[in-house]
Amino acid sequence: MRKVQEAHNSNDRASLRMIDRHIELVKKSQALNRERIRKEAIERQALERKEEHSEILAEMAIRNAERTDLLKDAAEANRLRRQ
Repeated sequence: MRKVQEAHNSNDRASLRMIDRHIELVKKSQALNRERIRKEAIERQALERKEEHSEILAEMAIRNAERTDLLKDAAEANRLRRQ
């Protein structure tokens, strides 16, 4: 009877160790998932900022081209008036 009880206790301890290991693995997995999600969010935000920056640069290039055309037109008008 004593050996049966010892075997039972040993089995219980092994089960508890397995449960503890499982809990630790779940915690590690959750931590890795949180880190992955955070990293993806940072990458997504960086991409959005890059796209916004590209749009701003494109708008500035268009404005500069329009300004250049206006200056050329004004210079041509002045040249024609002087003739």
